[in-house]
Amino acid sequence: MKQLREDIRVLTHAAIRLVLKDEHHEDVVIYCDPFHLVETTADADLILVTHAHYDHYSVEDIAKVRKSGSEAIYPASMRGETGNSGIDDAQEHFLAWNESLDFRGIKITAIPAYNPEKRFHPAAQQWIGYLLDDGTRRIYIAGDTDITPEAEAVRCDVALLPIGGTYTMNAHEAATLAVILRPQLVIPTHYGSVAGEPEDEEVFRQAVGKSAPMVHVEIRMERYA
Repeated sequence: MKQLREDIRVLTHAAIRLVLKDEHHEDVVIYCDPFHLVETTADADLILVTHAHYDHYSVEDIAKVRKSGSEAIYPASMRGETGNSGIDDAQEHFLAWNESLDFRGIKITAIPAYNPEKRFHPAAQQWIGYLLDDGTRRIYIAGDTDITPEAEAVRCDVALLPIGGTYTMNAHEAATLAVILRPQLVIPTHYGSVAGEPEDEEVFRQAVGKSAPMVHVEIRMERYA
């Protein structure tokens, strides 16, 4: 479990920082949806953006983490919308649903992320979550989604799931998805700031523990925006 725990941080809201190993066993620093960051780190090898909303595609926060040579991945539907990112065009990649690319030996797959019944993240936008596979573990960053057939079909060792409700699953719905996925480790995101309350994390923990005690829940939220 230590390997699963030590290199994944939820900085605030849905902003996630990961450190994975590439094909040469060197560190790869990855940020997903940087937002309301306190520090300027300029250490991102790769930036993942799940969709175009301001709390996920934040140019100001991308500027805090990008460095010379940083690359970025976006949903294919955001093509033409990222000219202000500060990332060189040649270093930007766009993925449609279920497409994959290889980044330094890490397979990155775009998983559909949408609300089947809400208006906030319609399927027509083709926005995404990410499945990262470095050959030793599979990490699922769900993005802004409800429970969908595509989310239920993911097989992963670690799942980062939104729990704040309104725009995504709430804590009980996310717990239901965690029970379906049964990863070794599940980490809640997207609550306590733009949506949801800090108390949602305990609701989520208890709901998962009641239905799937073998699934380990860890609270990683470092700061509420």
